Amino acid sequence: MGEEPQIENRLQETTSRFHVGRKIRSLLRVVPNEHLVGLDKIIIVDEIKDKKRKRIGGLYHPRHDKQPCTIEIGFNSIYGGMPKVFFFLPFAAKFTLADTLYHEIGHHYHHKFVHGITKKRREDFADDYSKKMLKKAFFWWLILLWPITPLIKYMAKVVNKER
Repeated sequence: MGEEPQIENRLQETTSRFHVGRKIRSLLRVVPNEHLVGLDKIIIVDEIKDKKRKRIGGLYHPRHDKQPCTIEIGFNSIYGGMPKVFFFLPFAAKFTLADTLYHEIGHHYHHKFVHGITKKRREDFADDYSKKMLKKAFFWWLILLWPITPLIKYMAKVVNKER
């Protein structure tokens, strides 16, 4: 069995009401331990920018030389522009974090355990992995929210277009 990764909070801003580290720890409970083998840390930062200077929500760093295998979660990249009231909707805020976290764990799982997937399909693999874990973590919520799923998808499209 794998050991759970450390969670390191490097947020500059105080977001203590949200308790992001605690939420990540609870989201990891649905991930099979063997999928976390070799993942040393999950680091929570204010923002991540990729090589193209584009804001991204998460980034997977495979082990390289003596650098440990880590996942970075960009808090402001995920929640930037969200109204403060969003954080009073625990399900919505946690679901948004979970989507990014599980996507990055999907990259780790692919890198460590799955072979034969082309570079082009890696993002699809991570997206599929995230969907699978979201269904597992939010099973009851998904049943309750099923009637308004079209509205939720529409709102997600609107939010993503604004970024």
